[in-house]
Amino acid sequence: MNGLKTLYKPNLIKSSTSLLTRGVATQSILPNPYPEIDGSSFGASRLQDYYHNVIQENLMVLKYQNQGTNFIPTKPEEKVKTHFTVLTKGSIHSRRPPIVPVHSENIPELDYITIQTMMPEAIASKHNLLSAFLILETITGERATTIYSRSNVALWKLRSGMPIGAKVVLKGAQMYQFLDKLVEVVLPRIKEYKGFSVYSGDGTGNLAMGFPKSAVGLFPDLEIIYDTIPIVSGFHVQFNTTGQRNHDARLLLSGLGLPFNPEIPKKQY
Repeated sequence: MNGLKTLYKPNLIKSSTSLLTRGVATQSILPNPYPEIDGSSFGASRLQDYYHNVIQENLMVLKYQNQGTNFIPTKPEEKVKTHFTVLTKGSIHSRRPPIVPVHSENIPELDYITIQTMMPEAIASKHNLLSAFLILETITGERATTIYSRSNVALWKLRSGMPIGAKVVLKGAQMYQFLDKLVEVVLPRIKEYKGFSVYSGDGTGNLAMGFPKSAVGLFPDLEIIYDTIPIVSGFHVQFNTTGQRNHDARLLLSGLGLPFNPEIPKKQY
């Protein structure tokens, strides 16, 4: 027995030291235990693939303008202006870029989506703004940024630089995932939803819609934690496209699944 102990004892000591050294060596190679994982990179976006495979070709056909090989561009007659506006730097009357024909390099596409909310309760206490951060970050999966006031309003006890809202900007695959969830799940749950007006748009290819407090709980991401949110507030969603006109944006967003209702009058929108 003593002989067996002497034979196996050096082997045990040798194996234990090798395991210790192996553990020390692997600690320097291991990555951060809490890495930032982007869940959108594990699967393709259905709506993004649908745009590149179907909508992009249809927009090219619908917006195509045939000018021919012998086309000679002519400058249209300019109307004589009776008054002139001096455009200074930072003026609200910015000059719009000229509209160019649609070709293969400037097909309208969805550039980014902005989701933002304003909370009057944040004026009394900035801690109330945590509810807005919780809502936006839960439904988008992105980190929200703070919106600060730019002016002083004595009636509302608002000072310049106070945090009053939150905002999230979505681009790429996560933008299409949010739009897919909005079109397939959230909008069909809204009772008596009439859709967008065919006259909607800001004139430069951007559209916006608002969600009241009652519609916030329709997002599937908030169903579990909806009762734990202290203050529920609505928010606005703005779709920013590369279209040059409102018609380009409406044509693109209708192909992506947003409903447009021609029965909505222009005055009520």
